Amino acid sequence: MTIEENKSLVKRYFKAVDQAEADLVDRMFTVDCIFHRGDYADPLIGVAAVKAVVTQVHKLYQGFKTTIYDLIGEDDLVACRLKHNAALRGEFTSRIGTFDVAGKPIEWSANVFFRFEDGMIAEEWIARDELGILLDLGIVPELDTNKFD
Repeated sequence: MTIEENKSLVKRYFKAVDQAEADLVDRMFTVDCIFHRGDYADPLIGVAAVKAVVTQVHKLYQGFKTTIYDLIGEDDLVACRLKHNAALRGEFTSRIGTFDVAGKPIEWSANVFFRFEDGMIAEEWIARDELGILLDLGIVPELDTNKFD
């Protein structure tokens, strides 16, 4: 596939995530794909694991929406800079604990990298703004920058 076709597949993937269409993942990811995210202890392996993540998104959030700002491709890689918006349905779990934040709006930015094999996504790396999420939800207090004046 061309770089433009790979970028188009990334757009279709995020549209499938936004619309909770987990079954479309079968046609986008290799069977043995690898899914990396910093808040997971280990990478997830296999298309079934990616489908489970897409399904879980809509159990955790309502009104989930992705805005893609940049897509950059080279060889078998596509880099994506994006933002997600949603409202939490219940608890938010992070590396520092689980917090009841039902109904709170949430927004975060992420950089996501994809590696392709034979026209399908073989690997996905997600680096999202975990601290920004915790600040937005009021879990971590914001620093009072006025005291440094």
